[in-house]
Amino acid sequence: MPLKTIVVAVIIAAIVLVSGLILLGLAGDFLVDWAWFSAVGYLSVFWTILSTKTVIFFAVFVCSGAFLWLNGLLASRFSGRGKHASCSSSCPGMWRGLDSSPGSPASSGS
Repeated sequence: MPLKTIVVAVIIAAIVLVSGLILLGLAGDFLVDWAWFSAVGYLSVFWTILSTKTVIFFAVFVCSGAFLWLNGLLASRFSGRGKHASCSSSCPGMWRGLDSSPGSPASSGS
């Protein structure tokens, strides 16, 4: 087996192991809280707390996603794409697609 394949396999195994340990810890916290609230007779409080945390998480997720989408939309709209001539195919690969206006990296030759 080539060394690169072994390294990739070890990295994937480490990621799976760390992810599994994190999920195991989260499941343990959930089960301990569920058992404790159930033992003291406040299981409805547990479900209320859990549902409130879930609703708040998804609300913040949707608001953050909308904010980032709007930010990307405005950046794309105000970036002036299409106003400048793009670098020709003779440009180095890292500069291809950038504008060739004065002062841009494509026109400075570096």
